[in-house]
Amino acid sequence: MKKGLTVLSLFDGMSCGQIALRKIGLPLEKYYASEVDRHAIAQTMLNFPETLQLGDVTKINPEELGKIDILIGGSPCQSFSFAGKRNGMATTENEEIYTLERYIELKGQGFEFEGQSYLFWEYIRILTELRKRNPEIKFLLENVKMQEKWEKVLSKAIGVPPTLLDSKSVSAQRRQRLYWTNIYYRLDPDRIEEDYTIPPLPEKGIILKDILCQNVPEKYILSHLNDKPRKLTANYMQLLETYFDSDYRFWYDTGSHGTLLAKGVASTGVYTEGTIRRLTPTECSRLQTIPDWYRWGCSEAQQYKMLGNGWTVDVIAHIFAGIKC
Repeated sequence: MKKGLTVLSLFDGMSCGQIALRKIGLPLEKYYASEVDRHAIAQTMLNFPETLQLGDVTKINPEELGKIDILIGGSPCQSFSFAGKRNGMATTENEEIYTLERYIELKGQGFEFEGQSYLFWEYIRILTELRKRNPEIKFLLENVKMQEKWEKVLSKAIGVPPTLLDSKSVSAQRRQRLYWTNIYYRLDPDRIEEDYTIPPLPEKGIILKDILCQNVPEKYILSHLNDKPRKLTANYMQLLETYFDSDYRFWYDTGSHGTLLAKGVASTGVYTEGTIRRLTPTECSRLQTIPDWYRWGCSEAQQYKMLGNGWTVDVIAHIFAGIKC
C-alpha cells in the first residue's frame, strides 16, 4: 500500500486544504495544523479528528515534526489587501520588513508588528527549516492581490512567482487570489521541469442561481430594503450586476457574487425572484465549493467568518491535482 503524505498546514482555519486533499483522493499519513481560533479548531476536529493541532505558528519548531512532504497556508492578508491599509509587513514603529533575516532579528529583540500579515515570515521561517530535511518539499502559499512591491518581496522569499486564479471559473464567486507553489503539472513529458506550469482552471459557468437555496427562512430577507419606494428591477440589475445602497451591496442571481469576506456577509446578498436577501451559510459554503459532507457544529456567525477566511476548495484541489501527475 502506498504511503500517505505528511502535510503541515499553517493558518489552517476550517481545514480547506484537508477538504481538497480528500476530494482528489490523496492519501494522508499525518496532517499537522497550526491554528489559534478555537471555533476553527473545533470545526476541523469535528470533520477530521485525526488532525494533529500545533497551535500558534510562531511557536512551531519544525525540527520536532520530522519530514514534511507538503507545506500549505494562506498567511493573513489584511495589510496587503487593497481594501485595507496596504502597509504590508512592518513593525509598529513603521520599519518595513523585506527579509527573513531581518524579521528574525526584530522578533528576537522583542519588537511588535503591525497587523498580522508579517506572519508570512513565519511561513518562510518554517519552510526554510523544512527544506533542510526535505529539499524536495512541495509548498503552496495563498494571498490576495497586492501592491507590486510586496508581491516581489513575497516571491523573492519563497523562490517562485505567483499564479493569479479567480474562483469564478469553478464557483459563483469572484475571488482573485495569488498562489505561490512548486506543484506543477506535466503538460508535456519532453519538457524540462522549469517549463512545467499550472493549467487554467476549468470554466464551469456557474452563476448564483445555480447555488441558491429555495424557500429560505424569513430571517434572511432584508425587508427594510425591499420595502423601499424605489424598487429594483431585473433589467437594472442585469445592466449593473452589482447594486449599492448605502452600506449594502447586492448581486443579481444571473451573475457571480463578489468575494466573500469574513466580516462582510451581513452587508451583502443577492437579488433573486424580486427579493433582496442575505446569503445563507449553506449558500456561502457552496460559493467556496465546500462539499455537502462537511459538517458544521458552530453558530452561523462563525460559519460566515470561517468561510470568508477560507479557501475555494475546488481551486486548491485543482492545484493539488498536480501532485498526482
